[in-house]
Amino acid sequence: MSEMAETTNDWRVIKLGGSLLSPYAMGLTLLQEGKLPFDVVFAKELLQKLAESKKKCVLVVGGGFLNRWYLQKIRELNLEKPETQTDFHYLGMAASEMNATLFRILAGEVFGFEHVFPKVVKYQDYDNLEELKPEFEHFQLVIGAGWKPGHSHDVDALLFASLFGQQQAYSFKDIDGIYSADPKKNPTAVKKKTLTWADYRAIINTNRHLPGASFPIDGVAAQLAEKSGIGFTVIDGRDMRAVEEVLAEGMTTRGSTILLSVSQ
Repeated sequence: MSEMAETTNDWRVIKLGGSLLSPYAMGLTLLQEGKLPFDVVFAKELLQKLAESKKKCVLVVGGGFLNRWYLQKIRELNLEKPETQTDFHYLGMAASEMNATLFRILAGEVFGFEHVFPKVVKYQDYDNLEELKPEFEHFQLVIGAGWKPGHSHDVDALLFASLFGQQQAYSFKDIDGIYSADPKKNPTAVKKKTLTWADYRAIINTNRHLPGASFPIDGVAAQLAEKSGIGFTVIDGRDMRAVEEVLAEGMTTRGSTILLSVSQ
């Protein structure tokens, strides 16, 4: 077992929003300039915080700009039909895999490759997590991409949380928590510091996930989390103080936390 992995006894399971690694506006500008549509500076800053924390971490990485740009261009060709919904999911998963692979490479540069699980966990790997668990334990950092169509990577993060017996998972996004409505569209939306899964489902009003949909936590994952007895904390992943608190304490007041009951 690596020296870094021995310094911690628990895991932090994090869904890392692709919009943090490749925000749409930044990604479009970089692409037009012939550059990689990926925020390498942010990625390294986050990885440094993870390394300094000495915590074992799983990060399931989203597709971000690559996903949204690709889906937008295909929709412009009028190719989105009921028969192609699964294909759209797979495109999002492919974008996630690209981001996750680059993030794993950068992680090796920051942590040392001997401390990072040597492949991105994806697709059928999720069917074999129990068998892979002893291997994961030898590393400080595990990077994941998508499992299968029908849900966002929030579900994939929950699978890891369940695997490691964690009662709380974390979502690092480009928004600082959960609001009563989308604050990007509704300036009167109110931030919720704590809420239950029932409260959250009432806000999003769906138990489905469509390719490219944007919710703090998707409806499929919300149902699974409540059934599995796992809460979720949502923070702005650019808020390094909140990141530090999550890594050190497993909690923060700088985001929103979904609890199994308000008495927690």
